[in-house]
Amino acid sequence: MLKRRDFSHLEELKYADPNAYQDVLRSLVDAEENLLSPRNKVTASAEVFEDAVTGELVSPLQLAKSLAGMEVLPQSGVDIGYRNSARPRKAAKGIYQGDIGVNTPAATVGATPMLVKGVSRWAGDSAAAAYVNPEGLDLATASKKDIQAALMGLAASTGDGARMIQANKRYDIPDEYVDEFLEYAKRGDASLGSVLKNTGLIVKGQNRPNDVVDMASGKRVVELSPEEQEAFYNQRIHDLTKVWLQGGGRALNEFENDLSVPSNFYNMEHNVPFDLGNSSGFAESTPNRVGFLESLVNSEKGEIPPEDYYKMQQLAYLAHKKGVNIKGVKKASDIESNLQNMLTIANPESKRGKQFPEAQEANNELLSKVFTYPTSRMVEDETKSISDKSIMESPSRMAGTNPEAARALEIASGKRTESPGDSKERALVINSGGGNVTIGEGVLRSNGNGKHKNGNGH
Repeated sequence: MLKRRDFSHLEELKYADPNAYQDVLRSLVDAEENLLSPRNKVTASAEVFEDAVTGELVSPLQLAKSLAGMEVLPQSGVDIGYRNSARPRKAAKGIYQGDIGVNTPAATVGATPMLVKGVSRWAGDSAAAAYVNPEGLDLATASKKDIQAALMGLAASTGDGARMIQANKRYDIPDEYVDEFLEYAKRGDASLGSVLKNTGLIVKGQNRPNDVVDMASGKRVVELSPEEQEAFYNQRIHDLTKVWLQGGGRALNEFENDLSVPSNFYNMEHNVPFDLGNSSGFAESTPNRVGFLESLVNSEKGEIPPEDYYKMQQLAYLAHKKGVNIKGVKKASDIESNLQNMLTIANPESKRGKQFPEAQEANNELLSKVFTYPTSRMVEDETKSISDKSIMESPSRMAGTNPEAARALEIASGKRTESPGDSKERALVINSGGGNVTIGEGVLRSNGNGKHKNGNGH
């Protein structure tokens, strides 16, 4: 029988970060009672997406089972098989459907949303710093996680949804893999597909399902034939599932190796806000369905364009380093006014007619730095050579055959050329506008377990 415990020391966290609060609570209880089996404690992306022996991407069925977790006998804690959430008649016929949300916490312990108003909680994290200041990263000594975070930041700075999807990509997932996974995956009592069908379209005070425009026809979806409507929503489900699977089941711009199942805690993100892109149908285009964003960040970003929100995160980080604590985002007609408003609230330039020239000078310096940040390049050194640094945790974990580093850097930088010479001498040279970055052949060559059974993605 569970004992009553006092968690009053977590009260501040409960209101500041509900997601982290739930996971700390879960961990504290489990540490004392050992309620969960080892399999049910898995929250790391790689542990469910990859075969423990070969490192290859597991089958869609195995992935659904791993996400759903094991059935555990009460009290004994003994695993008796993967939990099957298919209805009794289907289960009796040997059909498997796993509730992928049942054993995955809303967020992992220690994961910190990169909220502008919560900058003090993430400014000291090296990956977060790499995200908002990618050109300040020393590739020679940076961790793999920090390099990936920098790539995510470079993509976010452009506001380009396709680049952001690419920067968050961990696996090459074929379309047929997505379709098969959807056959097995549930969330709660509904199929995952039915959950994702309208996610991001059900918003209080709005009638998005009635307003949403199909980019291909230029018509509102409700004006299409039943067959066309079904095709639209099937594609929407497929796109969202594929983006999530390609990222290893992680949230958008998640630096850690943590699973983030689409839910109320991880909201579907229209990169360019729905209200800004719906008239042309762009809001529901494939590259604008960038994934699932942590709910508090999603709420704070709201209708702010992605590249502007990124600058707000940059400002919060830079200001924090100068001892100025940004209180949150502000909305004005242009990004410069937004940032200025954020600064003057955090660091007032005047009060009751009295001027504070030092504050004004500090604010101007911070604004200037944000607008001159060279986020189009990784480093300033024109011939920076990295011959022994792997971008991802292990290139062999990719479901395709090309290392993620080359693809992500190519997308982030916009140009690439290959150096002459045989395979031992070849390297990727990135022309990034402000200086070239050379990735040596040792990084571009996978040193893992070879090709993966699922081949290249679509």
